[in-house]
Amino acid sequence: PSGTPTNLILGDDDSTLVDIGMAFPFYGTNWTACHVGSNGFITFGGSNFDPSEQISDFMAGLPKIAVLWDDLSPQIQGTVHVEAGAGWLRVVWTSIPQFYVLDDNSAELTLWADGRVQLHWPHVELADGMVGLGPGSWQGTPTFANFDSDAAHGWTTGAGPIFEQFLPLSKPFDLHGDWVTFFPVPAGGYYWVR
Repeated sequence: PSGTPTNLILGDDDSTLVDIGMAFPFYGTNWTACHVGSNGFITFGGSNFDPSEQISDFMAGLPKIAVLWDDLSPQIQGTVHVEAGAGWLRVVWTSIPQFYVLDDNSAELTLWADGRVQLHWPHVELADGMVGLGPGSWQGTPTFANFDSDAAHGWTTGAGPIFEQFLPLSKPFDLHGDWVTFFPVPAGGYYWVR
């Protein structure tokens, strides 16, 4: 899909409310708005400015989708914009550096009216970060994923969060150019395909 982009003006550790334009089902709740954060994630039901992509932070707090959670700085370089059409909304972070690092990172997140979530990483230079989705408030059993695994698909553990944390030395970011799509399942969790 493609649509007319609307630029979002985001500062450091910032977020802004965006109308999804549809009822988007996420972990059993239909949402009509989300908060788009400068640090590469969206939240539902409130805003979040957290720049530290820690597992405990991902598990706690608000329902969230992290496409490239890191301490990003769109106020220095790059853009964040949304595009919308019939039954979908896309959020795009383009050519954004990390805080105090002159690198270039681009990621895309698309929400579909049927509950699908699609993540894409056209160009990423950072090594650390976090990717995934979760219901927040410490709900459910976490699934520690490897989205670039040979299996190229997987399931959440029930209705708990699913995520992958990237670390500069032991597990650097490896989803360059990839797409991962999450499909909701009747049990309340998600099935993912790369």
